[in-house]
Amino acid sequence: MNYIKDVLKIYLKSGGNTNMKTKRIACLLLAVIMIISLFGCAKNSSKGSDNSELGKVIKAELANANGNIKFICAGLDGKNNENHPFMLAAKKFKELYGYDISFISTGDSLWNDKFTASIASGEPIDGCFVTVEQYINFITRDYIQPLEDYMDLSKADKSAIEQFAKKDGKTYVAPLESSPYVIYYNKSVLENYGFDADEPRKLYEEGKWNWDAFMNICKKCYDPDNFVVGLENMFVDVYLTSNNASVLKRDDSGLFKLNMADSALKQTLEYIQNMHFKYHYAGGGYISGRTNFIAGNAAMCGAYSYDEHLFAEAIEDGSMVFEYGVAPFPYGPNNTEKINPAWSQGFAIATGSKVPKAMGKYFELCLEEWNKNEVDTNEKLGITENQDFIKTLCGKINHVNYYEGIMSNGSGSFNLLDDVLNGGDINKKVGEYKPEYEKQVEEINAFLE
Repeated sequence: MNYIKDVLKIYLKSGGNTNMKTKRIACLLLAVIMIISLFGCAKNSSKGSDNSELGKVIKAELANANGNIKFICAGLDGKNNENHPFMLAAKKFKELYGYDISFISTGDSLWNDKFTASIASGEPIDGCFVTVEQYINFITRDYIQPLEDYMDLSKADKSAIEQFAKKDGKTYVAPLESSPYVIYYNKSVLENYGFDADEPRKLYEEGKWNWDAFMNICKKCYDPDNFVVGLENMFVDVYLTSNNASVLKRDDSGLFKLNMADSALKQTLEYIQNMHFKYHYAGGGYISGRTNFIAGNAAMCGAYSYDEHLFAEAIEDGSMVFEYGVAPFPYGPNNTEKINPAWSQGFAIATGSKVPKAMGKYFELCLEEWNKNEVDTNEKLGITENQDFIKTLCGKINHVNYYEGIMSNGSGSFNLLDDVLNGGDINKKVGEYKPEYEKQVEEINAFLE
């Protein structure tokens, strides 16, 4: 091979002005190289075990892109977590098609910037794992494309598809799951303060599980002398969804409008402040709150259903020593349809990707591995019954940041809610954030128009 390179160098440096013998040798070597290249392409196209018609199409697509297929998922760099479902899917993808998935490394807060910048550059990262607060933003700005032509969506979560992932009848995200935000409750604490061990679930089944009943339990279980709170709550924005309230609304033309004078919004802000600041029935929340619940120092804990794995594991290792139950998050007075707050996350293919069919096939494998892992884990931890109940809540779901995610880089009205939770004057805070939100709404509407 070095001899071949040397002859070609001589020929190229001479600008073609060499003797006839060298020219003939060079032409012969070029022919040999072309044959080797063609052989290599043929060999490359036969890589992997999937020789179906679709498999051949995917292999050809990959070969034309030089095997370059890129995927970005916050916190997953492709080097560790070999038993993660997405890593197992990547291994299976290589067995089928002969190419590695290239994982783009990024921090949790930077992945979306890196993804959207790649699209703007004309060299898109082919696929991403996107969360619900970015769905509508990515769809509206044409960062992602419809999936029907590129993958089988039968293993994706149907509830989340219908609620979050469609535009004009087309599906833009293949969601892994719908994860309702629910109340996990400590049966012992409830009994200690005069309630039935399953009071929240019982009230739900009787159709009486509302904000008043919820606050009543929190009030009676609040016992600062014994370091017990009524509630530990991980995400404050769920109060908005649970009362069908938002700082935004969308009109029939698809444009967004501020909704900050809405009575349901004010009602929700007052409830948050009473629960967390004025009466202190609820604790610090988030990770510290979940830890406090596991330690037995809270009657209830608001969390997405995917966190139940942590509670079950805590029982296994002995750090959680009480029996718990599960109920929906309570319904506010403006939530007459009893819509449940729910989280969603899923897969999307970048607009302009050169390997959409290959990316779609990888996503199918990811869904397959994820669903299998969920079933196995639920059975192993003994939480199948609870998770089956939670699935019954998925018929009516929403997440306030599905719309509000167009603001504050996906964070919506979080800063307003956090200020109110910590005692800020509600009217002043609404007035303070209004100009900022108006500017962001004008920007997205200008794009839509």
